Amino acid sequence: MPVDSPDPDVEDEILEQLFNQNACEHGNLRFACPGCLTAGAPSGARSPVAHTTFSGAGSTTRTTSAKVVCVCDLDDALVDFIGITLTSGFLAEEKPLSGLIVGPPSSSKSYTLGRFGSSTSWSRLNHFTRYGVLTHIARRAVEGKATTHIIVSDLGGLFHGAKGPSEDVQSFFLGLTDEGHEGFQSYNLRISVENLEFTQRNGSSERTQTMKGEAFPFGTIKAGVLGGITDKRFANHKSQLEDLGLLGRFIPFNFAPSLGRRSRNKDAIARRAPIVPVALPQMRYRTEVELTPDDLNQLVLFKDAPDDRAAVNARIFLCACALKNGRRKVVQADIEEVNGLTPWMQYKAGVELD
Repeated sequence: MPVDSPDPDVEDEILEQLFNQNACEHGNLRFACPGCLTAGAPSGARSPVAHTTFSGAGSTTRTTSAKVVCVCDLDDALVDFIGITLTSGFLAEEKPLSGLIVGPPSSSKSYTLGRFGSSTSWSRLNHFTRYGVLTHIARRAVEGKATTHIIVSDLGGLFHGAKGPSEDVQSFFLGLTDEGHEGFQSYNLRISVENLEFTQRNGSSERTQTMKGEAFPFGTIKAGVLGGITDKRFANHKSQLEDLGLLGRFIPFNFAPSLGRRSRNKDAIARRAPIVPVALPQMRYRTEVELTPDDLNQLVLFKDAPDDRAAVNARIFLCACALKNGRRKVVQADIEEVNGLTPWMQYKAGVELD
């Protein structure tokens, strides 16, 4: 789980292991399994691999047999977008980005999100509700797991109703994705980040559990939200979301699947092909990525940003792209990668995605 490193030398040691020893054949970081700091087998291979999982002051080694996929081999803009968005949770001094994937029904939105599963830093929920998100984050915190992102396959429920989300849900969402919440209290739920207490009431009985401090790397209940919504539902709610100030909280990915993509999806369904997971490096420390004003001035998202929030999101997205590629400093290849995603990162009609 990402926490601010108390010891720069320890951080450098971990980053050296991640960025130098685990490079894939493309020169980028080969993705390791969740909760692990060692790389898996070569991309596409299926063989027993020993992984070291860090827990507290010690570590344990386990052997798994799994297919490992390097994101460099996927050539899928949507997978790249999701990977960069999730990696933003590992950046120091930055908020985790939220992403909204807009596409027609049955266009592999949920399938692609499902490939990232859950990890020690992000988790999946079926629906976005205030109570559901809070109890989920608190239960993970009891286990010492941070939650930098919540993945919800269908975010349509967040925008449910003719008037959009209730004021309570709207206020909770805005706080969750910005400054964070120090706690929460209702009749059947109390959460205090300061005291690290999580209390649930069920009828006349009450249970209090102790959460672990490392589960709150931002010092508050703060997380990005990543999910999908159908293009028709989005069109019906777009102006409403703008009026409520919710739309600017998301970085969009708006696409229309090509015939080839639909054909591949149908073929995988017909063959009952298993979902091949895509894993990201699970870093223990939040990491600073260097960039220059010239880097940003080459970024289309930054130059075309309609407001300050969009400009900040563009900066974070570029730094997260560099970190996803195993770098602590933005280089030209990162700028080109993000510029290559720009056609889909807008709220206009979806661009065809192969």
